[in-house]
Amino acid sequence: NNKRGQIEMVEISLGSDDGLARGHFLSIYRTNGKGKYLGEIRMIFITPDRSVGMIIDRAKTGIIKKGDNVTTKL
Repeated sequence: NNKRGQIEMVEISLGSDDGLARGHFLSIYRTNGKGKYLGEIRMIFITPDRSVGMIIDRAKTGIIKKGDNVTTKL
């Protein structure tokens, strides 16, 4: 979290074994009845089964939370 309490980085349960590499971009979304765009991350740290991404775009509505989804396309 930054000084304003906003999340700056997120950890996801995908990694190099799933085809991710440093520099890849992923969109974050939530499915609770209908899809909701939450932002975009750029991958900065990759292990075989986990990765960390820096948030580079944040939706004005919606807060990124544990359990949200990522994809390469929306």
